[in-house]
Amino acid sequence: MLKSYEAIYDHGRIQWLSEPPKAEHFKMLVVVEQSETSESKEHKQTRRTPPPELKNSIHYQLEPH
Repeated sequence: MLKSYEAIYDHGRIQWLSEPPKAEHFKMLVVVEQSETSESKEHKQTRRTPPPELKNSIHYQLEPH
């Protein structure tokens, strides 16, 4: 049976935010919620878009093989 608990993992330690499991030895399934920090926002790639005046200014002509 699965039961969920909220906790914070910090430098190898688990800090339970609610009542911890009653067992001393148990198997865990960990799901990590990642929040965007300013550091991750800096490294996030943004899509480049050309200036509006260049829209439809390049046309490709395909050559038949």
